[in-house]
Amino acid sequence: MAETEVLIVSAGPTGLMLALELASQSIPFRINEASLVRLDKSRALVLHPRTLELLARHDIVQNFLSRGTFNDSIRIFANQKFVFEIDLKKTPFRDTMFPNPLIIS
Repeated sequence: MAETEVLIVSAGPTGLMLALELASQSIPFRINEASLVRLDKSRALVLHPRTLELLARHDIVQNFLSRGTFNDSIRIFANQKFVFEIDLKKTPFRDTMFPNPLIIS
């Protein structure tokens, strides 16, 4: 078996992002994924600003942005009942809002 410097356990969003970063630096890695089939549900419900910054380094961020939807709020439900809503337009954190000029430019 070939020698591997990094073993990535799971090909979810975090594992694949790590693989992309390692590949860009020519660091050998191996991905170990338990599932033999692609899941029919998303394992990444949101892309945070930092994730978009990392994707922008690889010239693939526009592909994600063109397929996604931007939300100004988050609604939380438990047992099919509304619990609360977070309005992201009212947050004091500048990097929470889109567009982020660091990403789009």
